[in-house]
Amino acid sequence: MTLEDIAFEMRKRILKLAWTGRSGHIGTSLSATDILVELYFDQILRYDSGNPDWESRDRFILSKGGGKGSGEKGGDSGKEGGGSAEESR
Repeated sequence: MTLEDIAFEMRKRILKLAWTGRSGHIGTSLSATDILVELYFDQILRYDSGNPDWESRDRFILSKGGGKGSGEKGGDSGKEGGGSAEESR
């Protein structure tokens, strides 16, 4: 499977999740797909999904605010129950 195929399948999943959940920020999720596929599937990032505590793993932080493809509830502030970024400071 090529990187393009993986990205295509991921986009289909994002759309399916948004449709099923009747919500989601598909624009931000879709726009990050190529970057994430390249990092994770072209072995640019060093990680082992079977060993999440591996000390030598790379860390990747993506800050895209509402870039959630699953339509989860609760906001993006990292604060339990949601709230704005201002409220969490």
